[in-house]
Amino acid sequence: MESYGNILKQAREAKNLDLDTIARETSIIRSYVEGLENEDNSAFPSEAYLVGFLKIYSDYLGLNTDQILLLYKNKVLQESPVPVELLQKQEKKYFVPLITGLSVGFVVIVLLVLFFIFKKLLFGVPIMAQWK
Repeated sequence: MESYGNILKQAREAKNLDLDTIARETSIIRSYVEGLENEDNSAFPSEAYLVGFLKIYSDYLGLNTDQILLLYKNKVLQESPVPVELLQKQEKKYFVPLITGLSVGFVVIVLLVLFFIFKKLLFGVPIMAQWK
């Protein structure tokens, strides 16, 4: 994949423009123009400056600004560190659902037992006689 810095530099050279001319006509400091062509993010005070200057510079050269920005974003994504959460092995969390399920099951059983005991006491019907 081609880099946005190379595209900018090739377009500038194809138009026979020097860095000083571009700096003067775009109002972008020469060191920032060099930073864009060299893909040196440390040359800019923040990413907002870099993106803004990248738009101005690519538009000035008549390039597809959306494509240049996409190349920049892809480069940033490739250089981003992997989040620590993805590197750590995730433990399966069965404990809470297991305890909840066992508790609900226990309560249901206790309620059924109490129902049959009270039914026998109130109505005098043997518990197992109703199924015969």
